[in-house]
Amino acid sequence: MRRVAMFVMMSMSLVVGACSSLDGLDLGDGGSGGSGSGGGDDAPAVYRDDVVGVEWTATWMWGAGVVDGAAPTLLLGSDDRATGFAGVNRYSGGYALNAQKGRLTFDALAMTRMAGPADRMEQERAFGDLLSRVTRVRFGRHEELELLEKGDVIVRLERSADAIRYGLVGTEWELIRLRGDRLVNGHEASVSFRDDGTFTGFAGVNRISGRYTVDSRNGRIELRDFAVTEMAGDARIIRQEERLIASLRAVDRFSFTKEGDLLLHNGDNVAARYRKKKD
Repeated sequence: MRRVAMFVMMSMSLVVGACSSLDGLDLGDGGSGGSGSGGGDDAPAVYRDDVVGVEWTATWMWGAGVVDGAAPTLLLGSDDRATGFAGVNRYSGGYALNAQKGRLTFDALAMTRMAGPADRMEQERAFGDLLSRVTRVRFGRHEELELLEKGDVIVRLERSADAIRYGLVGTEWELIRLRGDRLVNGHEASVSFRDDGTFTGFAGVNRISGRYTVDSRNGRIELRDFAVTEMAGDARIIRQEERLIASLRAVDRFSFTKEGDLLLHNGDNVAARYRKKKD
């Protein structure tokens, strides 16, 4: 009897010890131990600024291949509109993002109707179908963007180019050099590229605006449809303003320095150098 009693007491001690060891353990939802963001209960699943205004290029799609040289792209605009290239055609439509909970859905996506090679058309069909099934979004281990249907990854994308990594779109850029020369004292100029394909800026005396097209895959950019106000000002600044506008009209390529400055090129020449404007 003494052996039985000792065995029962030891068993009860083990159970109590096990329960005590679990008292401070937060199992979370389904025992996952948290969201993986390391930010606590109030940390968002994703940060909106890391997702919106960034062009993403698909590297993998569930059940379909990605065609070399024609990978689908995705840009979530600040106006809650999604746009991109699907392989042959461009598409657009609405989206809803709840960054706090990592929820993402697309609505009423529409595409242009150009025909193309069979493999690209098949990719396009698959990509459109997958976007319609997306319910969640998160970042992967290597900072790739993962689109999920419930708990399963169905599309994986990476940032398209340095243009987006350094914030070409959605950033106000301040002019610091024009054709390699320092600016005239008192000359201030800036430019901002919006995700709807328009740009606005200040040239020194007058405001400028227009439209642009950009290809992040090869760094090509074109500024067109210029509109310039007609204010008078200091003659030196007006002359430099005229040089700036002429340079911007001739820009055909962009790149970034290791410090993150934006360079606008005209052939082999740097037409203008901009730096992110400080708040």
